[in-house]
Amino acid sequence: MNKEKDITAELRKSKTVEVGVFYERGELIHKAREDKVWDKMNLTEGQYFQGLLGITRAEVELAKDINFFLNFLGGEKVGFGGFTMGKLKLILPELNELFLSNARVKNAPRMRKILENAKSMLHNDLRDWLKGEDDDGKCTPDCPWRVDTKTSYFCETHKKRVYTDPRIKLDK
Repeated sequence: MNKEKDITAELRKSKTVEVGVFYERGELIHKAREDKVWDKMNLTEGQYFQGLLGITRAEVELAKDINFFLNFLGGEKVGFGGFTMGKLKLILPELNELFLSNARVKNAPRMRKILENAKSMLHNDLRDWLKGEDDDGKCTPDCPWRVDTKTSYFCETHKKRVYTDPRIKLDK
């Protein structure tokens, strides 16, 4: 059992380190943009990031956003434990929308709540919460519960998996 705990701890640590790397990269990108480092090298911004450093535009924007919004929560002082790149990619569109709206100050508590939940919730629970599909505290262990299992069908010949029974002909 200790071996499983050790592996789990190492995996969590690696996910936290990954978020930390993007956070730091966002900080460096911000400094590079302030100083326009590429001008001194006779390059465009795109040539500098994509050509010289191999950082795509999407990565540049992702790192910049991660740095900005995690700073909003408290940055490195708070720590990155609980965050994953998947969760951050899930919440960034909503955070950007809230930030870019005219009611930025009014939206600050919601933005903070999203970040705090991203840190503490499991990915699928966070996704449901963002969609408004969470149980919001109404469900108890005494409620009638059913187990949902996702059945799949695997074709041994072609090594493909589908989630609807291919043996049943559907009317088209």
